[in-house]
Amino acid sequence: FLQALDSVVPKPLAMDWIRSQALEWTEPHRANASTRGAKPGPARSVARPLSPSAVRVQLVNDWVPQVRNTPGNPTHGRELFDQQCAACHRHGSLGRGAGPDLASLTDYSPERLVTAILDPNRAVDERYRTYLARSKSGDEWLGILVSQGPNSITIQTADGERHTALRADLQELKMVPSSLMPEGLESVLKPADIADLIAFLGSRPGKD
Repeated sequence: FLQALDSVVPKPLAMDWIRSQALEWTEPHRANASTRGAKPGPARSVARPLSPSAVRVQLVNDWVPQVRNTPGNPTHGRELFDQQCAACHRHGSLGRGAGPDLASLTDYSPERLVTAILDPNRAVDERYRTYLARSKSGDEWLGILVSQGPNSITIQTADGERHTALRADLQELKMVPSSLMPEGLESVLKPADIADLIAFLGSRPGKD
């Protein structure tokens, strides 16, 4: 899973985004602590920092009109699909992985695609909930629970590999609240890139 994630969002870029969110929240509290016990000064308003989910919503709202007003280039969109999407998604005969087959989408609107790419945790399809399985021997798999029975479970990781384990060999099996689709793609994509992806996805059934 980590290899597939690395191919989509480089770790330094993802960590930069996490650190920036942490700073937005911690700096106001740090300032309050440093002035504790001081004499009160003139009242002033302090802007409340946006929560991570609010940051995602604002980002989507900013990008949608830009994507809508940009003519898409399906040829470049195909290149972006191969580079950024194919490790985890399929489009007909293209790609692999545990993510949905994008050729089955019926809504290729900027609103739908920008939200799915930039705010993947806003609405996760129940069929693609993420599970973490940890075996008693120390193996871990993070992915989609594709089958389960009274004695065993099978998890498909983001790279498309399937791992079956006996329930008796599991130390833990739990659902993870976040999507397998990582946040932070705005660090490696521009609005024009998403317009190109939409043009590609909507132009062909994914068959060569």
